[in-house]
Amino acid sequence: DNDTVYAALGRPMVRFVLDGGVSTIFAYGQTGSGKTYTMTAIEMRTAYDLFALQQPQHFDEHGQSLLKIFVSCFELLGNEASDLLNNHSPVQILEDTFGQVNIKDALEFEVNHPEELQSLIQRASEFRKTSSTFKNDTSSRSHAVFQIRVINTAIPAAENGRLFLIDLAGSERASDALYHDKSRLKETQAINKSLMCLKDCIRNRVKATKEPSKHLHIPYRQSKLTHLLKDAFELESFRLCKSVVIACISPSAVDHSHTVNTLRYAAPIKVAVLNKKVTEFTDPDDPSGWTNAQLADWVSVKSKNKVNTDILCPFETGLQICRLPEAEFIRRLLQASTYGEKRAKMFYVELWGLVIDARTRAREK
Repeated sequence: DNDTVYAALGRPMVRFVLDGGVSTIFAYGQTGSGKTYTMTAIEMRTAYDLFALQQPQHFDEHGQSLLKIFVSCFELLGNEASDLLNNHSPVQILEDTFGQVNIKDALEFEVNHPEELQSLIQRASEFRKTSSTFKNDTSSRSHAVFQIRVINTAIPAAENGRLFLIDLAGSERASDALYHDKSRLKETQAINKSLMCLKDCIRNRVKATKEPSKHLHIPYRQSKLTHLLKDAFELESFRLCKSVVIACISPSAVDHSHTVNTLRYAAPIKVAVLNKKVTEFTDPDDPSGWTNAQLADWVSVKSKNKVNTDILCPFETGLQICRLPEAEFIRRLLQASTYGEKRAKMFYVELWGLVIDARTRAREK
């Protein structure tokens, strides 16, 4: 049921976002297979957990939350985006000169209670574009994107946590489009094109992680949907990201071919590497392969012994410290030193710069 799905997939992603990570949850499947039903349940439970799961470090001495939560909702069809909370006004997804993807002209609301967020989600859902098709009387004809942004006011220098909840438009085969008019056919082409681009991006991103020495192109700029999720797909990104794809299938025997297609779409996303040997880190400049002692040595040299490594990395290896969300790393560093937020942010970027350089060297070999 939805509670089981959310407990296994949704709640860990919410915790990750509250600590400054980037989380994405997709629902994929044929039209009428329960994607919107599943995502609506996840959205409503997420609205509650964003407040319920906040930890002691997220509150000040007066018990007031240090986190500010904002939400925006828009839909995507092909390369066109419109605001679901502002009468379908046009929205632009643009990348600035610093490589940051921004959502321009979308209304963003600050929420202070779960009920406020749930109300906005419900309001946006009512404005989503649907049409009657051969398979479904209320088929979603766009990708609905709910972006939740979490700002940690205690550490302004840290990047915002972001949660993307995406209800993908239903996939359709050629036979499903026999009764479509010209506009429905155009929508179907745009939907299928973006879904294939999404699959290619996710699969190649997973392969690149498992095989860092192999060059793989990740075509995230071919679609506005994948461009929006640049941090999750770009190999050089220093943001910690997690993604989950929920494959929704119909229990009807009539739809068995759709079910097979859905599973074929989803199966390659989780790429298994069989008989893979244990990774041996041979690059001494790659933090991912450092022991706790090597990490502590680097921190001491880099900071000129101004950082207490017993507080910053009491037991973590290089790989474990790199997996810490940015906000948590900066919080520890502020406690372990006399650094200000700007210097702590630079320290984090310098560490991740070594990781990215090591990845680049591995691909060039």
